[in-house]
Amino acid sequence: MGRGNRGQSYYVRDRRPLVLANVVWETLERGDEAFPHRPRPSGSSIGLAFVFSFIGAAALAMLLPVDATFSDGIKLGALVGACFVATSFGVNYQFSNRPWIALLIDGGFHIVQFSVMGAILGAWHP
Repeated sequence: MGRGNRGQSYYVRDRRPLVLANVVWETLERGDEAFPHRPRPSGSSIGLAFVFSFIGAAALAMLLPVDATFSDGIKLGALVGACFVATSFGVNYQFSNRPWIALLIDGGFHIVQFSVMGAILGAWHP
């Protein structure tokens, strides 16, 4: 798979997906030693993350109509996650020169997070 083979596609020749998969695999194998400079989250960090998630869920609940269904919740959650949260990350990441893959990972996480919150809120009829 050297650079001299012209018959192979661009991505196979440059092995970008293979390199990314290798980096992810090695990081998973090393576990905590892969990021020695990052301390473990403290109890206060986890608590604050819960509080922030709760505020986001409460705001999403205010946006959902009273007669919302499961699918309505998923749709609104995905819309909020994609159009508000992920795009806000996108603006910040462009000015901080973060890679696109970081935006895809972080933005994708929040799209899924708000979709799940919306599904739960839409299915929950008190």
